[in-house]
Parts: sequence; structure tokens; C-alpha cells
Amino acid sequence: MADSATDPDSRRPEEDEGQAAPDAAVQKALDKASRKRMLIGVGGTIIVLLIIFVVILPQFIDYEAVIDAFLSMELWQHGVLLVMMAVTWVVLGFQFRTTLPGLDIVSGTLAMIASLGVKGSIPGPMDTAFRFRLAVAYKYSVEESTLSAATIKALDWVARLLMPSIAVAILITSGQSIAGLEWLAILGVILSIGGIALLVGVIRSERLARWIGDKAQLIVGSLAKRFKRTAPGDLSARILGLRETGQSLVSTRGLLGLGLTLVIQAGYAVMLTLAMAFVGVDFDVLPVSVIWATLAIVYMLPIGPGLIELAYIFIFSLYLGRDNPMLAPASAGVMVFRVYQWLIPIPIGYALIAWWQKRDKFSLLSTDTAQIVPEASKPEPGG
Repeated sequence: MADSATDPDSRRPEEDEGQAAPDAAVQKALDKASRKRMLIGVGGTIIVLLIIFVVILPQFIDYEAVIDAFLSMELWQHGVLLVMMAVTWVVLGFQFRTTLPGLDIVSGTLAMIASLGVKGSIPGPMDTAFRFRLAVAYKYSVEESTLSAATIKALDWVARLLMPSIAVAILITSGQSIAGLEWLAILGVILSIGGIALLVGVIRSERLARWIGDKAQLIVGSLAKRFKRTAPGDLSARILGLRETGQSLVSTRGLLGLGLTLVIQAGYAVMLTLAMAFVGVDFDVLPVSVIWATLAIVYMLPIGPGLIELAYIFIFSLYLGRDNPMLAPASAGVMVFRVYQWLIPIPIGYALIAWWQKRDKFSLLSTDTAQIVPEASKPEPGG
């Protein structure tokens, strides 16, 4: 199927139309990506950000000290962070390419930058639904697009679950002390081992996968009933689908994809460490890896921006102490890091989306079936 992404004439328009008709599960994912839900998500994000940055964070940090620390950075230091950000984007592009054979690296990188913009502005599964739509727009089949989106999400989860154990191993082998972070390291390792064991169990045992799906259906159904909402149907089938995806992932591109995902996580950890160093934090930088690695698991939750910054600063305040003068530059380091990891991709990502939609006459952020204008001379979106 590699040629399908690079040869616009390899499929007839009627074939594309048939392959672009999503099944019920995929259409449900697309429904979450509707403009209405997108606007609600963006509006909710803005409200949360205002509450956190105006009401909550001032209780932990001095904004004036944070701004002073940010402005104290030299131009070359911002340049280093920009280079690290760009390198991470390219690795993300290679990750996307491993799930869609035949996709060129430029298209893969631009797609993942746009995905970061969507993820940074709308919490939840919107970025996964967006990557699915874009893969279909690149003329991959619904099955290939679904597998790609699910694979990237699964790889991200596995890498995040591995991060705490990797961070603790690095600290132990380097001889660094983790005084004050023992509880965080232990929690991270427990979550890491438990999460990996659960994923492996689901992949290896259909019976366990079905049992987990049935229990999840009962719990979700009970919560939905309590809040007078409609519960999602047949979670057992979804868990079994995850099992099949996991088996395919392990047997085909699992190791390469996981390796790239771990490189991405390591790149973000380096960016956070550099941001800390650039604003003048003078405590050991290796313990930062424990904080990053454990909070990497928090990123799996759809809590969105604002709460992430709060989680970082809260843990640093516990580690350093509320009265420690290093808390202000540490908070500034978090803010600098989040500018490059979270804020910058948003305008770039949406500019790419607007460009694709205007040029190629299809919507990446709607519930309509993804379509390609069948013109032989038409360049591929994102190319």
C-alpha cells in the first residue's frame, strides 16, 4: 500500500470514495472532531487556562520573578530550544511515517506539527481523530488510517509507561540521589509496571481483554447513568480491537516505533532540563528526569494545558519547598519549556490546517466523510 500515498493516480475516485466511508467506530471518532465540539473544547480550554493562570498559579509562584527569569535568557539559549523543538518535530514525522509506509517525511512532519496544535488546544482524543482524517486525505484506506492512529496512540502510552522506570534506572546507575523524590519515583515505577503488565496481558489473553472490557462497560455505564448521560457501547469490542492492534503492532513495526517514541520523550526531557538550566536553576538536573517521567503518565489523561503546568510547579514546590528561592526560576523553567512544547505548535498547526483545507477543498475538522478532490494534477495535502 506504500504506492498509494505517493501516486495520486493509483486509485480511481470511486475507489477512494468507497474506502473513505468510515465504519461506525471510526465515524464516532470523527463525531468527536466536529466543529461544534472543537469550539466547545477550545472555549473550555480557555476558561480552564484563565482559572489556573489567574486564580491558582499566583498562589504558588511570583509572576514577576517568572517574567524576569524568562527575559534573562540569552538569544542563543532560545535558539537551542528552537532547534530541540524542530528536531523533536522531525522525529515525530518519522514516527508517523512508520505507521503509514510510503508517506514522505515532509508530509509526516507537517502532519504531526498540526496534530500537536490540535492536541494543545483541545484535550481528549481530537488529535487521534485528526491524524485518522489526515491519513485518509493522504489516500490511505480507512483500515490503514485507523491502524496508524491507534498505533501512534498505543506507542505513546507504552513509552509514557516506560519512562518512570527508565528515569529511576538512570538515576541509580549515575549514582545521583533522589532525596525528596523517592515517593514520586516509587509511584512512577508502580504505575509503569502495572500499566505495562496490563497492556501485555490484554495483548496475550483474549479472555482477559474481554473481562476488562465487560468490567469497564459496567463502571462507565454506572457513571453515565448517575450523571444522566448515554454510556458508550460495547467497550469489550473496543478492548478486543486494541488487542488486535497491539498484536499487529508488535509483529510489524513495534520496536522501531517504540524506539522513536522514546526518543521523542527523551527530547522533551532534555528540553525541560535545558530550560531549567537557562533560567538559572542550580540544583541537580537529573532529578528533573524523575519529575518529567512521572508526569509523562499524567499526559495520558485528557486534562489539557494549565493543569499540566500546575502539576509541574506543584511537584517542584514539594521537592524544593514553598519558601525555596529556587522555586521561582524552576517555575519559570516550566513556563519556558511549555512555550516551546505546547504553545508554539498551536498557531503553526492551525495555519497548516487552514492552508490544507483552503488548497485542497476538504475539511480536516468536520464530521463529513474525508474526501479528496480527484484531480490527477493535484498535489497531496501537506506535501
